[in-house]
Amino acid sequence: MKKQYKYIHFELSSSENELSFYCINNKSNKIIGEVTWYKQWKCHVFNAWNDLAIFNVSCLEDIVDFMEQLQNSKKGKSSEFDFEANTA
Repeated sequence: MKKQYKYIHFELSSSENELSFYCINNKSNKIIGEVTWYKQWKCHVFNAWNDLAIFNVSCLEDIVDFMEQLQNSKKGKSSEFDFEANTA
């Protein structure tokens, strides 16, 4: 699973119920949000941690790509989910 992108990367966060992931700015190494499972919609969502988070098209596409990978692994559409194995 790809977790490293040009401007951001994702790291596994601790959660009791579902897997969740911090979205971290590569330059500042600060957490800018979190990707979590939203039961009501039955999909992953991105929660920005503050109102100062600013994204360009490329960053938003990377967040969408990561969320689609999670969604596909949850539906069994991709190979076995292994967040730590692939850093490409």
